[in-house]
Amino acid sequence: MLIVGAIYAAAMIAVAAYRARAPYTKGVGTSDYVPFYVTARHFIETGQITSDAGVRNYLPFFTVLMAPLAVLPCWLGAGIMTAMSIPALLLSVAMIGRALVPAHRPSPITTTVVPVLMILPFVHACLVLGQLSILIGLLCLLTWWLVGMERPWAAGVPLAVAVLVKPFLVTLVVFLALKRQWRAVLATLGWAGLLGGAMTLAAMGPESWLDAHRNYYQQVLRRQTPLAQFEVAELRAARYSNQSLSMVIRRLLSDVQAGTRRKPFQVNLASLPPRAMQAVYVAVMLAISVVTIAVGRHPAARTEPQRAHFEFAMFLVWGLFGSPIVWTHYYPLLLYPVVLLTVQRIRDGQAGRPNRLGRVAWWFWIAAAASLVTEAVTLPYLRAVGVHLWATMLVWAAMAVCAHRVPTTHGDPSAPRPSGNGPHD
Repeated sequence: MLIVGAIYAAAMIAVAAYRARAPYTKGVGTSDYVPFYVTARHFIETGQITSDAGVRNYLPFFTVLMAPLAVLPCWLGAGIMTAMSIPALLLSVAMIGRALVPAHRPSPITTTVVPVLMILPFVHACLVLGQLSILIGLLCLLTWWLVGMERPWAAGVPLAVAVLVKPFLVTLVVFLALKRQWRAVLATLGWAGLLGGAMTLAAMGPESWLDAHRNYYQQVLRRQTPLAQFEVAELRAARYSNQSLSMVIRRLLSDVQAGTRRKPFQVNLASLPPRAMQAVYVAVMLAISVVTIAVGRHPAARTEPQRAHFEFAMFLVWGLFGSPIVWTHYYPLLLYPVVLLTVQRIRDGQAGRPNRLGRVAWWFWIAAAASLVTEAVTLPYLRAVGVHLWATMLVWAAMAVCAHRVPTTHGDPSAPRPSGNGPHD
C-alpha cells in the first residue's frame, strides 16, 4: 500500500505540474492553480489585485498568500502545491486516528484506508487541479487538536488562515463561541485582523487595499451570496458541478441550464420565481442552522468528549451548506466527518446498536463518490440533481444523531470533566 501510495503521489505531482504548463486563456484551462498564479503574478508586478483571471471569490489575503509561489514558474508552483497537499492529507489522517475520534480502538483500516478511499475521488480532483481544500482541512483539524491540547491562543492561527481563505468556515468560530472557548475565538479574530488586515495593508498600500476590499464587497458579498444568486438570469455557478445548497435548489426549482454551453440540459421539477426559491432556501438553511446550534449549544464543561467530536463535524459541514459555491474539490474537507461515521458504524455494530441513518449515510456517500468516478456512464445528471449535496446532508444528519445519542453532562460545570480520547482531556 505504501508503494502504491508513493507512486500515486508522484504521479499526481507530475500531473498537476503538466496541467499548469500551458499559457493561461481566460475561461479555459485544466488547472485551477493557473488563475491563482496569474492573479498573484499580476499583484507582484503591479501591486494591484485583478479579477481578470477569474479569481473573484477570495479575499485579498489569498492573493498575498499565493505571492511567494508566484515568483516560481507556474508549473513548478503547481507541483509544489500538490506536493504540500499530500503530506497534509497524511498528517490529517494521522491526527484523526490518534486524537480526534471517540474513545475507541478501531483498526487503522477503519480510521485511514476506508475513509480515504471514500473521499479519494474528491482528493484526486483537488490534487490535479492544484486546489487548497486538503490544506484547509488540515488547518481545521489542527485547530481542533490545539483546542484539545488546551492551547487556545495557538488554535486561533490555523483557524484564522482557514477562514480568510474560505470564509464559510466561520461556522467553526461559532462552534468555539458556543463551547465558551473565548481565548480561541479572540485569537482567531486577532490573527484574522493581523493577517487579513495589517499584513495585506502593508503589502498592498492603503489605496490598493481599500480598492481590493471594496471590489470584494461589491462582487462577492452583494452579488454572489446564496440569496442574490437566485435573481441572476445567467449564472456560471448554476452548472451541474456546483453542489451548493442554493444552486441545487435553483436547478431543481427553476428552468436554469444545468449543463455546459455544448451540452445544455435541465433537471428542474418546477419553475418557481426567485422569491419562492429564496424562501425555500431560507427555510432549509434555517432548519439546518437551528438543529446544528441546538445540538452544539452546550459549553465544553457540559459536553462529553465523545459528543464534541460529532458536534465539531456538524459545524464543519454546516459551513459548506452556507457557501454559494461548492465544487467537488471542496469535499476533502469532509474527511473528518466520514472517519467519524465509519468509526461509529463499527462501534454500533460491535455493541449491537441499530444506526440505520448512519448506515444509509455511509452507503449513500460511497455511491455519490463512485458516481464522480463513473460520470462518463452516469452523465452529469446525478451531480445536477445534487447527489453530493444530499450525501453531505445525510452525513450531517448522522453526525447530529450520533451527537444526540451521547448525553450532555448536567452537573456542576466546574466539576471534573469525563475522561476519554477527546479534545477536552
